Amino acid sequence: MPHGDATVRAGGWQDTVGTDLEGATLGLLGLGRLGGRVARVGLAFGMDVVAWSQNLDPATAREQGVEPVSKDALLSALHAGEMAGAGLVVFDEEPLPGGHALRTAPRTVLVPHLGYVTDGGYRLFYGDAVDDVAAWLDGSPLRVVTAG
Repeated sequence: MPHGDATVRAGGWQDTVGTDLEGATLGLLGLGRLGGRVARVGLAFGMDVVAWSQNLDPATAREQGVEPVSKDALLSALHAGEMAGAGLVVFDEEPLPGGHALRTAPRTVLVPHLGYVTDGGYRLFYGDAVDDVAAWLDGSPLRVVTAG
């Protein structure tokens, strides 16, 4: 994708062939609500789906048709050409530090953590906050956090 985008922006057109999805491997960093949805799309296209997360339960991953893996091979696999590419939206440290190895890794698309920074997300967050404060002032809080 990055190569095709750069080619079109430079006035060129198709100068390579595409990649089949069926039989390819889709790697996910995270298999939560959104990662699970992406995994289902990959599986629908006949892809082998692998995932890593610090909170990933291997049994739950396998129940979803996903193979749990380690993320340690990501940078080396990119540099060795063992991966077609990686698109990353979430990072261990945000913002991504200037000297981070991912910034210079080949075949990557790196974007800031935008999944939660949306108009709809802000409407929900701020709307809930206003509702919470109004209900608390009224003496009937909506969301009560308790210990234990």
